[in-house]
Order: sequence, then structure tokens, then C-alpha cells
Amino acid sequence: MKEELSQPRVAIALIAVDAAGGERMIATVCGEGRTTFLVDDIAADLRLLMYAPAAEMELARQLSECDAAALLVSHVDAISLERIRSAYRLIPSEYALPASILILREPGRMEFKMSCPTCGQKLWVRDEDAGRNGRCPHCKKTFVLPAQTAYLRGVLMTPEVVPIITVTEGHVGKCQGAVAELAARARRQSQALKSATMRVQLADNDPVA
Repeated sequence: MKEELSQPRVAIALIAVDAAGGERMIATVCGEGRTTFLVDDIAADLRLLMYAPAAEMELARQLSECDAAALLVSHVDAISLERIRSAYRLIPSEYALPASILILREPGRMEFKMSCPTCGQKLWVRDEDAGRNGRCPHCKKTFVLPAQTAYLRGVLMTPEVVPIITVTEGHVGKCQGAVAELAARARRQSQALKSATMRVQLADNDPVA
């Protein structure tokens, strides 16, 4: 712990719509019972922020105290996507707060859950079928099966500077790598802001000459 306290620190908000998934992600990155991950010369403090419609103002306040944000996603069915959209809207622009979207997959899972664009039926879509025509077994309508990353970027209209990274639950290397990349961006932005020349402000109680 003494070593961690001597490191430059970066506060990273991990925004989740599923508490269990968020907790498992932090445990994978930091170790069980810990919330800090050392990467190079940076101590990344992960703060789990749960999205709830009634707590948006509090979530926005907590985000304002962080140096970067990662939105944790698992599935993109209609109900999940509505909450993901709302959570993503609370994240300031990339120029104000470096951000990433992390797609959390179970080990060996090569498919994701989405909703039929016609009737809303929840469907499993395999990664390998992206670009092919699929048929909803409920309404029988056909549609082009999307890749999860491209679908998510299109729905959220995220700029290319916001990476969408697929990580595997329990895979330390992949999960730590995604967090390390975000921590490095936050550190670079902080250093750039400190090196920028700004105009001095006069104190409110300074007498006019």
C-alpha cells in the first residue's frame, strides 16, 4: 500500500448497469477486495458507479470527480440498450473526460444478445454470422446481423476517439490492458492541461489600482 500511495493517481469511473458484472471486472483488474491497479508509474483507482434513472444527477456529480470513465456493457437487447444510452449521455465529451466502452464477455462466449429490430424479441447472435441475413424466429422478419462493436458504435453514435474494446471476464491481461490504455490517456490529458498557458485570474478582494 505504501508503494501505491507514492504513485501518481488516476480516478477511473467504471459505469455499469449490472452490479455483479462491475464487481467482477474490478476484481479481475485489481484483485479480490482491491480497487487500485498499478500500471507503469500510475495508480489507477477504479470506482464502480451504478447507473439508475433516479440517480442520474448523483452519477453526473461522481463523474465530475473522476479523470476518465469506462462504460461496461454485456448485451445490447432493447432494455439493456436503453440504460446504456442513458448512462453514456452522462459522460462528458472525450476532450473533457477520456472514455472507453468495454464489452464484457464470459469466457468462450462468441455471441451476444440483441433485440429483433421489428418485434423486440431477444435473440442470440453469433459473432461469426455478422453481415449475414438472419430471421427472427418470432416475427419471421429478416435483417442483416450486426457485429456487436459496430452496432453499439452506431446506436450510441460514439466518435472514433472513444475505443470500444471487448474484454473477457476473468482474463486479467485483457481487462488490465483496457484499463491501462484508458489510464494512460487520462494521464496524458492531465499533463497537457498543466502545460497549457492560461490567463491569470484576479482575486475577488484585490483592490483596483
